[in-house]
Amino acid sequence: MMDNTLKLKEYDESNKLQLRQDHLDLLLAKFDNQLKVKSAIDRSGYIICSNSYVGVYDLDDFKIVVEPKIDTANVFKMLSYSYDLIFWHDEKAQFANIQELLDYLVLVFCNQVNRLIKKGLHADYVLVNDKLSYAKGRMNVRELVEKPWEKHKIDCYYDNYQVDILENQIIKFTIDLLKRYIQNNWIRRSLLNTNRYFDSVSLRPITVEDIDQVQYTTLNKHYKHIHNFCKMFLELMGINEQIGETLFNQFHLEMNNLYEKYVGKLLKEELPNNYCVILQDKLHLDEYDQISIRPDIVIYNDVKPYLVIDTKYKGSKDITNNDIYQMAAYMSKTKTDGVLLYPAQEVAETEYIINGRSLNIKTIDLQNLDDGAKDLINWIIKV
Repeated sequence: MMDNTLKLKEYDESNKLQLRQDHLDLLLAKFDNQLKVKSAIDRSGYIICSNSYVGVYDLDDFKIVVEPKIDTANVFKMLSYSYDLIFWHDEKAQFANIQELLDYLVLVFCNQVNRLIKKGLHADYVLVNDKLSYAKGRMNVRELVEKPWEKHKIDCYYDNYQVDILENQIIKFTIDLLKRYIQNNWIRRSLLNTNRYFDSVSLRPITVEDIDQVQYTTLNKHYKHIHNFCKMFLELMGINEQIGETLFNQFHLEMNNLYEKYVGKLLKEELPNNYCVILQDKLHLDEYDQISIRPDIVIYNDVKPYLVIDTKYKGSKDITNNDIYQMAAYMSKTKTDGVLLYPAQEVAETEYIINGRSLNIKTIDLQNLDDGAKDLINWIIKV
């Protein structure tokens, strides 16, 4: 008889377990991207392997808890910094585990949306096309001439002042997403209650690209910090969501995405002004621009490529040949030195010379974020 809760770290694996068939079916059906199940060597049980997703996996009467490798408080700091999150209360909050942090983030989001509701949802003029029994706005004269038998219905185009706009659709979609994933009943009820105020807003799939399209003005700038939460939830949950289609039914945090986001934001914010940091810069290896590559980070110094960086967040102590080959291609294209950047304790720092250029294996201390960030910035400036 196994315990009701299995505790793992990222990139960890359990001892041999006796799994019931219904537990096995749930793991394979709902959490195959987040947890891997393999047979024990003697085939007398199963071993559960975690990856970069952290959170709680609820299999009815059996829970699997995957905690981050670093302190949960530091995960909170990375999230706050990476997404410019605003917290009006207790920014130094402590969390006993990752689930407390995830619940807290959703609760803060819900409270901030409720503050927005009290101020009133932002509305704007939207061009509407409708067939009316009276003339309004601009009429479709051509249709009136070609279809006179429909003269009792006039095809009109007019501006309608409404709350069913992108700014509010982003929030509604995020609420709908979270209320299906959050396990805490009290927080779910809070989300459901908040959602009632968006009844006049369309529910449609929202992507990170949609959020990036919002143009903030003096009229809607108070939405920015809430949209930052929405963007965080979509990105870090690894969501490619269609309404009515659930990829997985609980809220988990993808640490690989967070690590890449944090490093990119850190370099953009903290390097001196003569440096320009480009994330996911699209480069081409061939002269006909048919073979493209996208390094995580390219740093330019006064327009000239200065350093190319790939962030690597994984549990292996060994650097793979594929990582080296990939970075060699980036260095060849940019004609500059390269860095494979790992969290501290993952690998030993070292340097390779490839075609006269340095490939540095560097680490950043995520347990001590302030010092780790300062050390990385100082090293980059001195390269």
